[in-house]
Amino acid sequence: MAIEAEHYQQNRERLAQDPVVRAMAEGVRGVPLDQLAHDGPGLNPRYEFMLAALREYEKRAGHPAECHIGGVAEAILMILGEGR
Repeated sequence: MAIEAEHYQQNRERLAQDPVVRAMAEGVRGVPLDQLAHDGPGLNPRYEFMLAALREYEKRAGHPAECHIGGVAEAILMILGEGR
């Protein structure tokens, strides 16, 4: 179990509602999960995916995501996990 500040979860929830992040999630739907995240419980995006997601968000939104480095990738993994 990871120890994290409460605002990390708040950021993930906010980002998971962002239309840019939701569109990005649809863009990676179908990519094998092991290419996006590490095995194990929780949201553990791979470093490369974290960086790519952050850069892509900034490109599409035109501004920084205003979250921790893994925030966008974690929100995408949350979206992909909805309904499972």
